[in-house]
Amino acid sequence: MVTCCHALYYPVNSSKKMILYRRCKRKQKAKFSAFLKKRGPVSDLLSEITTEHESYANFLVQEYSLNAATNHEVAVRKLNEKFRVFGKDDEFFQVVFLAFRKLVENSAKLPNAHIVTTVITVAGKRGYLSEADFAFGWSQTSCDSKLVRPTAFTYTAYIQAIGQNVRGDSWVLAFDIFDDMISNGLIPNVFTYSALIRTGVRGGKNGAQRALLLIPRMRENDIEPDLPVISALVSAFGAANNIDGVRSATHSALKFEKLDGRLFVDIICAFTSCRAYQEALDIFHSSKCPKNIQTCTAIMQAYINSGKVKDAEQIYNRMRIDRSEGGYGFLPNARAHTTMLNGYEKSLMSSSAVNLLRKLEQFNMVNNKEEFVPNEIHYNVVLSACGKCGEWSTAESIFHSMRARGVPTTSITFSTLITAYGRSGETFRARCLYNLMRKEGIFPDDYSFVGLILGHAVKHDLRAALDVRNLMASENISETIHTYNALIYAADICGDYEKVVSLYELMLRSNLEPNETTHELVVNVGKKGAKFYEETQLAANVASAAAGLVGVVGMALGRW
Repeated sequence: MVTCCHALYYPVNSSKKMILYRRCKRKQKAKFSAFLKKRGPVSDLLSEITTEHESYANFLVQEYSLNAATNHEVAVRKLNEKFRVFGKDDEFFQVVFLAFRKLVENSAKLPNAHIVTTVITVAGKRGYLSEADFAFGWSQTSCDSKLVRPTAFTYTAYIQAIGQNVRGDSWVLAFDIFDDMISNGLIPNVFTYSALIRTGVRGGKNGAQRALLLIPRMRENDIEPDLPVISALVSAFGAANNIDGVRSATHSALKFEKLDGRLFVDIICAFTSCRAYQEALDIFHSSKCPKNIQTCTAIMQAYINSGKVKDAEQIYNRMRIDRSEGGYGFLPNARAHTTMLNGYEKSLMSSSAVNLLRKLEQFNMVNNKEEFVPNEIHYNVVLSACGKCGEWSTAESIFHSMRARGVPTTSITFSTLITAYGRSGETFRARCLYNLMRKEGIFPDDYSFVGLILGHAVKHDLRAALDVRNLMASENISETIHTYNALIYAADICGDYEKVVSLYELMLRSNLEPNETTHELVVNVGKKGAKFYEETQLAANVASAAAGLVGVVGMALGRW
């Protein structure tokens, strides 16, 4: 078919080979149809649509309408197939969302639940949760037709999309959707439970504990857990720090005949979360566990968490060695690089982190392979490693290298370097970098101010450290547990133990939950403060101050 004087055809394998029509020399942003401006939210879709996307979406809508006029079932099947193909294409997957929105607004023959399910699936995988929200919401409220109403598969796809894009407590929505599914008389299947459990796991300990409450319901519905469900349960027990549950679920999972790599990743990560490192190692080194990039990266993390960075390094180095020579026979990917760099950062091995980053840069120049392209995360981790080791000049050099190579420098990058300056007392450099960040229109986060506070703490200037709160207020940023920890640290360094007490009490009144760092700081300060007042024999202050500090320690211990 030829339309708009351009030959149209469909994508095959690569987005680079995908040509919607003969390219114009210059892409222009397409004008959105009026209904898209009325409907919403449209996430980032508006800014990403080009004339190519618009033209092909129009073509799909026209083709669907023509086919539906003669055979609606065939039209739906063909459109669904094309949506799936486009959903896999990195350059044109947005066509799926655009075409769907046009269809539900203008088409005489509405798409059915199968189309909706495909749109939701693509949206979830691509990180466009608002498009999944739109499709699911339309399916629920558009009309009373059974062909349009969400099916069990539609609900499952939406739950999975939520799980793939969890932000904060958004995982709770998946459980609400599950309850809605039940109330509408739909029966969840093993795919539904697997998706919901994994969504709960991504919600942290609270989400995992709620996911585990699904086990009795599965039994009531005579749902026999398959391997994906048991694998998800392994993850849930791990996130809930339930070591007995991990062991039990692992024992059940290993009874299946066909085991996949994902199961072993889940098992290794679950044991690691419960700090059962030896059990994680035993699983990895067992004959059943496949040695692939995912399992190797998981066991690297186990080694790192147990303080055995050199062992993790050995796994990392064995990846690129041929199997015939005792290696694993594959190249590390970006996630493996990140894991290794995180290990160096955690162990304060900044020189090793810098050396690995430089190797990745050199490999990229020579081989131009995507596996060795250093990304923003790699650079940020190395910046943090240098900052923790007091090597601010090296961190500064890496920052300039990032910008020279065109690697994005975000608020995380700026905050990490500001903190590196702060740890070394380079307050002037830290403030200059902060000003540069704001000049470039990058909005600061709480860690930006942590770095500024640390700089003043190193110089024993508590007043200047406390004044950083005024800067935060001017940026309309609320204080967080991290900024309070930095202020408590500053008060400790400056020997103002009464200020520690007031800051801690203020933090609690702000409904901020102390973390492990707060615990360590406050307990340590309490001991030093009590000893200080005893040694200096400040009679007027000993009773009240020491009591206050002991009270703070008591509060701290009572919250962990």
